[in-house]
Amino acid sequence: MKAGEKMFRAVAALVEAGLSPSRAAKVLRLSPDTASRWRREHPDFAAMLDEAESKFIAEMTACLAAAAKTDWRAAEALLARRFPAEFARDGAAVQFALNVGVQPQESLDDAIAKLKASPAARKMLRELTGEMVDGPPGQCSSGPA
Repeated sequence: MKAGEKMFRAVAALVEAGLSPSRAAKVLRLSPDTASRWRREHPDFAAMLDEAESKFIAEMTACLAAAAKTDWRAAEALLARRFPAEFARDGAAVQFALNVGVQPQESLDDAIAKLKASPAARKMLRELTGEMVDGPPGQCSSGPA
């Protein structure tokens, strides 16, 4: 296996685990621009990333669907994301972010830090997510075994 193929597979594995291609590149000490260029210039790499993203989406959708069997909030979230015209709460996420002082131009890391620092935001996140955030990171649980 060529060095380029190894790196393609490493990026794809991280994307399948949930990272964006840009974040995966950073983890591997690559420039995000390099990963973007590879995606444009190498159809096999683009296909690997598409497949990795699809697998992640399928896994998370299954996780949410399993949780929806016992938690109405998971059902609501699944419906709102799958059928936004019928079930999404228009502007709720934007209003939440503005209520705790997150600005649209802030980086994700800055926004997360601001949310973590805000007691009101932490309380609202607990109320919004409830039991869906239980368990160790990277594991999906639909409830007690």
